[in-house]
Amino acid sequence: MWLFILLAASTTATLVYFAEREYSKYLVLILWGATLMVSVDWFWGYIEEGVFVPEEAVEHAISSSLLGLTMVAAAAVLWVAAVLISKKLLK
Repeated sequence: MWLFILLAASTTATLVYFAEREYSKYLVLILWGATLMVSVDWFWGYIEEGVFVPEEAVEHAISSSLLGLTMVAAAAVLWVAAVLISKKLLK
């Protein structure tokens, strides 16, 4: 489920990017990078096991949803740090 949460957050961040380009580019890069990493992991699992969505993601839907929300929260923290650092460097 965390892939779908990251995909939704990445799509939303991309839409926000078109409204506010200056600092939202960091968030878009972080979220799309995480989405790409998780999708590669899921595709690799599909190649090896023949199942795209891992069984543990289906069996433990609440835990995997919390993992996705934790990844989005971590991306937000990294984004805020990147924005603060870039503002300090530009001054």
